[in-house]
Amino acid sequence: MRTLPRLLLPLLLPLVAQAVALAQEEAPPVRTRIKDIAKVRGSRDNPLQGLGLVVGLNGTGDGDDVLTSTKYSHLLARSFKTDLKPKDLESKNLAVVMVTAVLPPYAHEGDALDVTVASPGNASRLEGGVLLTTPLKGPDDRVYAVAQGPVVDASAATHATVGRIPRGATVERELETVMAGEDDYVYLVLEQPDFTTAVQVSEAINRDRRRLVGLGGPVGDEWEDEGVLALPKDAGTVMVKVPPYYRDDFRLTEFIAKVEQIPVTVVDSEARVVINQRTKTVVITGDVVVQPVAITHGTLQLSIVDGTLLADLVRDLRALGVGPDDLIQMIQVIARAGKLNARLVVM
Repeated sequence: MRTLPRLLLPLLLPLVAQAVALAQEEAPPVRTRIKDIAKVRGSRDNPLQGLGLVVGLNGTGDGDDVLTSTKYSHLLARSFKTDLKPKDLESKNLAVVMVTAVLPPYAHEGDALDVTVASPGNASRLEGGVLLTTPLKGPDDRVYAVAQGPVVDASAATHATVGRIPRGATVERELETVMAGEDDYVYLVLEQPDFTTAVQVSEAINRDRRRLVGLGGPVGDEWEDEGVLALPKDAGTVMVKVPPYYRDDFRLTEFIAKVEQIPVTVVDSEARVVINQRTKTVVITGDVVVQPVAITHGTLQLSIVDGTLLADLVRDLRALGVGPDDLIQMIQVIARAGKLNARLVVM
């Protein structure tokens, strides 16, 4: 830990303590669009997977891997519709691989997907090989895409037994996405569930109610009586009633697009501190408060008389030469003492 001269430190500490004890203004509200903080229920990614063969490896394949030969040969035979024997897999130029991809919402037949391949056997490297045609299935055991193509290195951060095939799968079956239920409600799912945010989103939609209902057609009497379009169902969901004019598929898309563009002012969010101990990274939301506390860490002594923002405390401690390791330890101890008004997430 980098320290200041012993004679200078006692002079600076009272100044720092006074600075961090000053009252802090609340973070300004954040103005954003509904589409940036919520999505329509059903609009989600869907995992696909399959079992395939990578061929053309330069001696880096499975070889005579007993695990591959006995456990996967019958699965490959079923996938490739051929009678594969264990001895057929005993080659260092091929490898059995798990093949995965993600089917995004609203993907259409013929769209391309990125593919990841990984070896469950003894292959030492997959780059340079070619994945044979492999069906990719969803959780319902139906084939939604077919993958094939040359394998390239995934990245420097992964093992050589993992590779990727950019745009290596083709969508063969579309996944039906239901935007509105039989009750004529569209359900908006918040990316970060929060009761306050759910209320703010519903209020923003209701403030824009007349424009939403009146677009493209007359305002019905039933909507004059109801008074609201949106209701917060829970901390993570907002129910939005679809006006009669927009209840066919084409107009429903227009209605959702208009709702997504509505601005909402988020004046409150969960206070959170995220620490990555490996990279020494600390992420602090602007409204994390440290309650009054006395801190002693090594030669450093600090008293916080009134509550202060953690971001300001961190800045002042860094100015005193406190390193990231010591800073992370201090934040964790403050949290354990119950003096950190935030949720601490350690990665």
